[in-house]
Amino acid sequence: KDKEQKAIDEGNNADADKPMLKFMISGEAPVLMSKACELLIKDLSFRAWRHTERNRRRTLQRQDLHAA
Repeated sequence: KDKEQKAIDEGNNADADKPMLKFMISGEAPVLMSKACELLIKDLSFRAWRHTERNRRRTLQRQDLHAA
């Protein structure tokens, strides 16, 4: 019976690594999504600001974001 228990324990240890791996991957996802959103907003803001300057204004407007 000890051999059976050992085999079960080893099987459980192998399965225990899998959830940890999934947890690590899912733990990185919010960081990556946060950085992607940050870069998107930065680029969109820059493009909208260029449109604002082209129209010789100093205030960013909704139409500038639409044009970007």
